[in-house]
Amino acid sequence: MKWRKIADDLEGLPGFPEGMTWEWYDCSRIEHWEPDYRRSFLPQMADRAAEHGVAVIGVAVDGDGLTLGILPTDRLDQFTATAEAASIRIFVYRTGAPVA
Repeated sequence: MKWRKIADDLEGLPGFPEGMTWEWYDCSRIEHWEPDYRRSFLPQMADRAAEHGVAVIGVAVDGDGLTLGILPTDRLDQFTATAEAASIRIFVYRTGAPVA
């Protein structure tokens, strides 16, 4: 089942909020995952993660690649300042437009 693999991978990320469930998302959509789903999925996941005190971040890698991470919200300002100083493009996911 593709959804379980995606969920397991996300839950395995360092900092994934303990106790965060997937009840908020219609997992049946992910049975046939399309890359475009991430545009709606990641911001929704980020909103749920924020309720647990963490931010979902993306770091642009090699032009069109993206690395996903989870960071405590109290370290977000330091992270964004460091990324800006190093000219690294990042995204902080949330509903609405990502913070870049």
